[in-house]
Amino acid sequence: MVKASYTTLVKLNHKFKVKKLIQLKYNTTAPSYDNLYKSEQLEKYSEIEGVLRNSILKKRNVAILDAGCGTCLLLEYLYQHILKSEKYTQVYYVGLDFSIGMLNQAKKRVHNLELLVDLVLADIDYLPLRSGVFHILTVITVIQNLPDIKTSLSELLRVLRDEGKLIISYPKKSNNIILDYIIRNSISGVRVLSSKSKDLILYGTK
Repeated sequence: MVKASYTTLVKLNHKFKVKKLIQLKYNTTAPSYDNLYKSEQLEKYSEIEGVLRNSILKKRNVAILDAGCGTCLLLEYLYQHILKSEKYTQVYYVGLDFSIGMLNQAKKRVHNLELLVDLVLADIDYLPLRSGVFHILTVITVIQNLPDIKTSLSELLRVLRDEGKLIISYPKKSNNIILDYIIRNSISGVRVLSSKSKDLILYGTK
């Protein structure tokens, strides 16, 4: 019994250390993140634009969770390409990130957007959100960094509505068979949305 408890504590301590390193990395790079990665991220967004457009415009009210939102480049892209000229659909966007540095940059970006936006500082494994809230969940180039992918994905799917849409990507260079297996067994009708960018982008329904 003591041994099991000790093992659990060791695992939790490892997860905590990994997460703190990730947090430190993104807090440090936040001011220069857009200069380093914006063009790369925009390429991914252009590949998921069609699916997002169809998912958003089908409903009168749409709640979107952007998990690992970073500096909210995705929201800016959605606004410029879909939402700015759309008057019928009301969108509620939640950008969630573990890095306060990234969220501080995101605040500057979303300040002038005419949208209902909340930015949340939180750990993906422990979301301060109700179950079954969101119609669309995006997890772009995030999941491969997490120490317990199965737990993280389970928690993310908890807040997605039934029949909600999940768009998730991870770097092709990671070649993570286990990650692919978990994703394909957590959502239905999974298909490869694109493999043109550095990421493999998957799309499916809860």
